[in-house]
Amino acid sequence: MNFELIRQAFQPLFGLERREAVSRFLYAILISVIVVDSLLILLRFGDAKTLWSPTLRVLIGYLVLQFILLFMVKRGYVDSAAVILVTVTWVVFAYQAWNTNGIRDAAIYVYVLIILAAALLTNWRISIILSILSIASLWVFAIGEAQGLRVVHVDSPLLLARDLTAIFILLILLVYLVVNNVSASLDAVLESEKKFRRVFHVSPVAISITSLGEGRLLDANEAYLKLIGYEREIALGQTTVELGFWSHEPERRQFVERIMEQKSLHNPAYRFINHLGEERTTVAFYELIDGQGEPVVLSMFHDTTDQRKAQLALQMSEEKYRNFVEQSMEGIWLLGFDHPISLSLPPEEQA
Repeated sequence: MNFELIRQAFQPLFGLERREAVSRFLYAILISVIVVDSLLILLRFGDAKTLWSPTLRVLIGYLVLQFILLFMVKRGYVDSAAVILVTVTWVVFAYQAWNTNGIRDAAIYVYVLIILAAALLTNWRISIILSILSIASLWVFAIGEAQGLRVVHVDSPLLLARDLTAIFILLILLVYLVVNNVSASLDAVLESEKKFRRVFHVSPVAISITSLGEGRLLDANEAYLKLIGYEREIALGQTTVELGFWSHEPERRQFVERIMEQKSLHNPAYRFINHLGEERTTVAFYELIDGQGEPVVLSMFHDTTDQRKAQLALQMSEEKYRNFVEQSMEGIWLLGFDHPISLSLPPEEQA
């Protein structure tokens, strides 16, 4: 089974991919719906004509469902609660419209709110399905009324004003939640970008960002500029071939094909000659990321040149010592001393 297609089908719209954000948004919507639904129930209890009507029983059942969904959200069943909320809400208001004023009922306007909530909380496919069902229900109500299949009930202006007031309250709350959530998301993105910039520029590891298509250097920290031996004003805008990281363009194209396929690459011993003519040895990491809608390559280079030189010097010293010992005509031995034996030990252990 292709689970990737299923995962993509249930990705939420508008970038709400973080489970915490969806959970907070859903929780706020449930609280708002509970408040409005409770007000509608109280108003209908005050009206003798609607007391214990089918609509009132539906509203009471719908209120109970909201508390169940709140419990599900607190338990972590966010996705299931969101799907149940938008689906049952659509069914409730479709039932309300069919049993009252049909296409003229104020519940019809709630369809727009349900579709918007579905897009925010679930995914665009469910939102499209609800949109199609909403359009179909409008035509069913219209055809049913035109063919005389249902009796038209026209609410009084006061009842219509009551229902529209509840709808406007829900709309205002939903707009507030959307604006507040988007604002919080933008603040989080800006804060994350500030932290990334801070780490990017002060890191001792050489870091650069280059375009995938041309390999042009878009940004780099001071460690990277020091590694390649260029000034920032000169390096930015040049390609990695011009900077000496690749000997020719076909070699870079092979690298592009590999990173597009694997998304991440690692070279434990990447060697190149920088602008100052110095041969540098680095541990290189490459990551394909999204940069403002276009793929870019995030490259990190840990300079191990001095470390490798020290290792080579140590190996040469050990090799010289070994050759001296093996070729020497004099007797050479290694004398070691054991730790002193304690006199408090039994005689058999002192031997």
